[in-house]
Amino acid sequence: MCIPFRNNEITPETIQSLAKFPPEWNGIKFVGEKCEGSNLIKQRNDLLWGNSDLREFDDSIDMYLFIDSDVAFSIDDFEKIYSLNKPVVFGLYPYAEGRGYDGYMVGGRYFYGFPGCTGEDLRIAQDDKRVYEGPNLWGGFGFCLIRKEVLQKIAYPWIEPRVIKTPDLYPRGAETVFDDVGFCLKLRDAGIPIVLDNRLNLQHVNRRPGISAISTEDKMKIEAYDCMKAAIDVTESAKLFV
Repeated sequence: MCIPFRNNEITPETIQSLAKFPPEWNGIKFVGEKCEGSNLIKQRNDLLWGNSDLREFDDSIDMYLFIDSDVAFSIDDFEKIYSLNKPVVFGLYPYAEGRGYDGYMVGGRYFYGFPGCTGEDLRIAQDDKRVYEGPNLWGGFGFCLIRKEVLQKIAYPWIEPRVIKTPDLYPRGAETVFDDVGFCLKLRDAGIPIVLDNRLNLQHVNRRPGISAISTEDKMKIEAYDCMKAAIDVTESAKLFV
């Protein structure tokens, strides 16, 4: 489980979700290690425990679960995306309040103008509880399961923004997309299927300082995870592995 955050910006809801998450489930062990840094894109790549030159990975790690520090989740949510047995699964969660997309999830289909894409932008409604799969989809890193073999098939840096040439769509002739969309485009280029799961019950809470608001009892539970000890003591970022 990879949770990048800094400056106490992890929310109480995320901390409480971690406190309820079992250290082991169905033969899968959850272990952790801290990772410091302020560049979110660099943190995401560093959290994947890869090396751009040697491409060496820890043999004991089979998959990585990204969780944003303002997303609340449960073991049931993990079980659903894990059981799909796909290389990459994005668990969909609603947009945060005030973003102008009330009722929709973070994820969808690329809009017209992206290479190889046609048709209108597809946003997924919160009540559309199903699984999507296809090459022209994108999802956010708020709750994303990535199996190790994916990282062995695509080039480093695995996660990065991308500049899309769109002369017919934008007057400036190009558009920069965020790292989550850039990652999905890289998956598409490599022929790796993209799966969006909208059956989950994830919460996207407004970001605010949270560690000090957690009860002593929950803090004690969290300290069972090495990564959460780092999260409480070092307010830069936390790294967890599945």
